[in-house]
Amino acid sequence: MNADPSMHPTSAGPPAAIRRVPRPQCPACAGEGTWRHTRISDRWFGIGGEWGMRRCSSARCGVWYLDPIPHPDDVGRLYERYYTHASPAGPSDLLGQ
Repeated sequence: MNADPSMHPTSAGPPAAIRRVPRPQCPACAGEGTWRHTRISDRWFGIGGEWGMRRCSSARCGVWYLDPIPHPDDVGRLYERYYTHASPAGPSDLLGQ
């Protein structure tokens, strides 16, 4: 299955480095999380590093969450190449003119 080209990054060049912060506890209830997926890489927007997904072990919670998380000061960098930040297409662009 081919990805929708409109979902791909719009600017050239690698994104800025993103610092990561470990998050072993659930952000919803502070319960202990267990690994569900590890060594995930970003293939769409080229954010470097490896990421993982945990699931809260609490029977009353069960939230899935990212670990590590982006450093709060670097979150804006995640969207520098995001497709919705491109200049909007005008009517002639939409009609292929």
